[in-house]
Amino acid sequence: MNASSTEYPNNLTAAEYHELLAGSGIHPALIKRNFFHVEGESVYDYLFISDKIPRKNAGRVTDGYLKLYQHLLLGGTWIQSLDPFKNWQPMEWGRIKPNFPRIDWEKGKPVKYESPPKTPNRVTYFDVANPIWDRVAKRYLIKRYHSLLALRLLDQLNPLIFWEWVKQHPEIPVILCEGEKKAACLLSLGFVAIALPGIWNGRVGKQDFDERLHPDLVPMAQAGRKFIILFDYETRANTRWSVYQATVRTAKAIESAGSECEVALLPGPEKGVDDFVVGRGVDANALLTAIIDDAKSLADYQRSYRAKKWGLSKYKPDVTINIKYLSEALCIPELEEKCLRVPELYELEKEQLFTPSIKGHWRKKESTDSGGVDSDKSKKSPSFNFPKSGLVVLWSDMGTGKTELMRWWREQNPDARFLNNGHRVNLLKNLSLRLRTAMYSDLGYTGLAQAQALSITIDSLHKLNTQALIYGCIFIDEACQYLTHLLHSNTCKQHRAAILEVLEYIVYNAPLVVLADAHMDDLTVDFFRAMRPVGEVPYIVKNEWKNGSRTIYWYEGSNSSALVAQISAALMQGLKVMVASDSKRFIKKLEKSFTIKYEDPNSDQSHTPQKWRIWSVHSDNSGSDENVAFIKDITNAVKNFDALFTSPSLGTGVDISEYHFDLVFGVFHGVSQTATECAQQLYRYRPKVPFHIWVAPRPPFGYKDTNATKIKERLLQTNEMTAFLLRIDRETGKRGAEKDWALEAYCQIMANRHYSLNNLRDDLRSLLTEMGNTFICVGSEDDEQSLESLKAAAQALDCAHNSAVAKAKNITLSEYRARQSKDYLDPNEIFECEKFRISDS
Repeated sequence: MNASSTEYPNNLTAAEYHELLAGSGIHPALIKRNFFHVEGESVYDYLFISDKIPRKNAGRVTDGYLKLYQHLLLGGTWIQSLDPFKNWQPMEWGRIKPNFPRIDWEKGKPVKYESPPKTPNRVTYFDVANPIWDRVAKRYLIKRYHSLLALRLLDQLNPLIFWEWVKQHPEIPVILCEGEKKAACLLSLGFVAIALPGIWNGRVGKQDFDERLHPDLVPMAQAGRKFIILFDYETRANTRWSVYQATVRTAKAIESAGSECEVALLPGPEKGVDDFVVGRGVDANALLTAIIDDAKSLADYQRSYRAKKWGLSKYKPDVTINIKYLSEALCIPELEEKCLRVPELYELEKEQLFTPSIKGHWRKKESTDSGGVDSDKSKKSPSFNFPKSGLVVLWSDMGTGKTELMRWWREQNPDARFLNNGHRVNLLKNLSLRLRTAMYSDLGYTGLAQAQALSITIDSLHKLNTQALIYGCIFIDEACQYLTHLLHSNTCKQHRAAILEVLEYIVYNAPLVVLADAHMDDLTVDFFRAMRPVGEVPYIVKNEWKNGSRTIYWYEGSNSSALVAQISAALMQGLKVMVASDSKRFIKKLEKSFTIKYEDPNSDQSHTPQKWRIWSVHSDNSGSDENVAFIKDITNAVKNFDALFTSPSLGTGVDISEYHFDLVFGVFHGVSQTATECAQQLYRYRPKVPFHIWVAPRPPFGYKDTNATKIKERLLQTNEMTAFLLRIDRETGKRGAEKDWALEAYCQIMANRHYSLNNLRDDLRSLLTEMGNTFICVGSEDDEQSLESLKAAAQALDCAHNSAVAKAKNITLSEYRARQSKDYLDPNEIFECEKFRISDS
């Protein structure tokens, strides 16, 4: 039977039926009972139901209204609802989805749905057929009938309506969403859903006066009932704010009516839940179930909502400046009196006297670079005295001299005992040179205790002998990433409890603790405040200077092949490139693909480019002697290469300050790095050159929990804690942790990381936009040749790896364990450990 002769229910056209079934994933049984095709003047019978509509003497609606809705004569879909106040009979009110919508000229966009004019909006309860009813009962493990006899008797004596059955089971959650197609899609999967005509239509009345739950929802607002609000995924800041406001006010109205309310969040990029279900295909049910199970309480939703996603919100800065280098705003007291005696004629010289002598950071008279503001405004930026004690927070963008400021402090306090604590070896080695400290890996046990100035990773902090050990100053750069590494990394896992004890001791006793980060957050400040003396208030320096102004070419394809093709094209043009990725394997594949291109004997020699000089840095080689030397003088070392490929091993603490690379490429898969960590990696190269960035549209291994409260509850119930001593209240039996502030931070970090990884494409773009960059969308096309090249490289890498593991010598358990504590293993040692793991499993 061809499509033209197919009959669809309720006179629906083929396009209308296809949109509902294939476009929104709605079950045919729901379509049959609730969606009807209407056209011609009969549409007026559905719309003009109010006696407030102006009419002529004969009762005909005035011409203005007829003209406003004349587009509906061409047809549309009438969506029917049941009335909870009329024994669930069909409601007079409903909405029409026009096939040819009119334009709302005030908003500049089409009106997708038409509601009866001059009539209060209602909500939509669908007429639910048995197949859908069975799905709901199965999802929530509820038996509809206890026997076939009961089924027959109930059908004959008192047929039960689906919504009456839902009322009898308040344990079934009810989902509120905006739009009938979305609610029908949810019902088709076995969720109970009610459609609101708009995000504000779950409540009525005025805020702080008579705001309350919409009357149509009151029958479902029973004690023990949970409502879950599931609105669209939005990217525009203004729309997100409106959705947030509507969600909070609807949730409060629900709670005032005596029911519970939670908020579920779609991860994107699909806008509506029906788009999400159709886009995810066979995985949709499992993914959506996980998202709804992860719904947040109203309090958690309000905490997690970030109108401004990055930075401090609960802490007010003590001083706010806008200047390229922090040191230029530093006020040195002993110079201040001297400067006051200098005549006004020497104003510029006075400014220079206020600036400490940090190499490369003297203010030049002719300098005009003030981070996007005019130089006069930059000169008027307030100065600040560096505190002698307390918790100091430096919230300043990348490349603004946070480390140089601490080098000045070291020069001013040469006798103070100093600890530089970090989360990556490369970061520590770089800072060790700049801050003139001893590197922990170069010292023995005695040397660690005696070192006047020490740089040590958080992984090794437990090795310090804390007896009588007090540092005059503790400096932690990249503090947010440091905290994440401390609480979540596998390298800290074995000794995390001991590390926390040592950290708490030294942070509590140090007169001065300095935290620095470009994306400082409340969570990090809270964590360190918990370890400081009670009542201490942090001193916060906020620098508003933005290290942005880059042009970013944004790739939106389903894979990175188009960007890889651009890397190849840039190298062929003789350009120098840097590539940053969150995947070690991608970096290896990329390097191998260029090697294969060069070695391919079948290639046309006349078109084969010269062999490019490529250097790669990843966790398998970052500790080698060659890479240690390379990273130590990276600004000069890169000048010998056409391309630098880096994994997260070179994500922080290393600056390439001089111009060499013409382009920077970023390839991020949403596996391990959040938006801020990706930005940190891109900004290792300080000169302002164009960025080319591709981010995976969705996480490769599914969506993760973003509800910190539920993460904590699960950890406590399953005893999955490795660093926090379990505590059970002997009166209530409620579980907690000995260091609850640390466990709370652990869960909040995990939730925040999962949120960013779930939405990395949107999250990174939002962050880079906030940092002052300009975007150019490249498109969504893929490059098949580059894709095949990467596949060939992956096969070659796997073959070489498997062969090397097979040929590796056998090692003992003691040798294997000894290697686990080493900072770096050479390739042969890696293969030997891999062979041991395989043979031991």
